[in-house]
Amino acid sequence: MIAQKQIKIVVLEDSEFYNSVLTRQLENFTEEFSLLNNIHFSIQSYTHSEDCIRNLKEDVDIVFSDYYLGNSITASDILKHMKEKCSLCKFVVLSQTEDEFIIEKLLSDGAFAVLHKDKDALSKSCLVIEEILIRFHQKYSEYVIGK
Repeated sequence: MIAQKQIKIVVLEDSEFYNSVLTRQLENFTEEFSLLNNIHFSIQSYTHSEDCIRNLKEDVDIVFSDYYLGNSITASDILKHMKEKCSLCKFVVLSQTEDEFIIEKLLSDGAFAVLHKDKDALSKSCLVIEEILIRFHQKYSEYVIGK
């Protein structure tokens, strides 16, 4: 029997309501995904960037972050900390900004994706998890159906 792979996901969203909605969406998706694959997902959620940075571990696989996090902190700041602590982690930004400069800067600095916070953002977040698992199948190949 193959040992179960654990994928660690962090959610950083300063709006308690949206944090809870996004976390619940990801939990529901990963629970279903776990039933089809030999993968266990662990999701930690933060509303304060300082707590997230302090608790960020090297073995985190995916971080979902709002862009504007209060106290003049942005996802760009979190991305810098993330690169230091968990350099292989995939960073996904959810934001209402439509500023192309900000989006391009995040992507050029290493963000995996920038999702516009609209009515489809929650479902797109789930698709990003799937895409990460498929695109980086070298690391996860034995755990993804069809590989």
